[in-house]
Amino acid sequence: MKHLLYSIVVSAFLLLQGTSMLQAQTTAAAAMTHPVITKYYTAEQLLYMEHNDTAQLAAIIYYYTKSFTVVPVDCYDCLPFDSTTFDVTRFEYLRKTDETYSRSFDKYGFKLVLVPMSEMPYPVIHGVPLVSPAENNQPH
Repeated sequence: MKHLLYSIVVSAFLLLQGTSMLQAQTTAAAAMTHPVITKYYTAEQLLYMEHNDTAQLAAIIYYYTKSFTVVPVDCYDCLPFDSTTFDVTRFEYLRKTDETYSRSFDKYGFKLVLVPMSEMPYPVIHGVPLVSPAENNQPH
């Protein structure tokens, strides 16, 4: 019984931690630390979304940080590559509807993996994450 109670308490704690971490990631301040997001959005735009359009802010953060994975691959004499400035919009045309897309860029020493459109929580049109107006200002 003591073990079961401990498990429930630990599970509840982890759930609460995960919720607060997710909310912390969908703030304008978090978005402003990402160089590619700030390439497309001003601080004022991000702050506006944080207060008036949280679904759009969450969609933007997801798109530029979680809709893809950049995996280093071994290579000799690679061209320099900085994954912190990786702009997924340049590769959006490769994203598939129902299957994961992956491609190695050996010259740069990385493999790109794109989440399929069907698995993304927000639709994307021409590299712009979109949400419906009904989703606006809902906590994420």
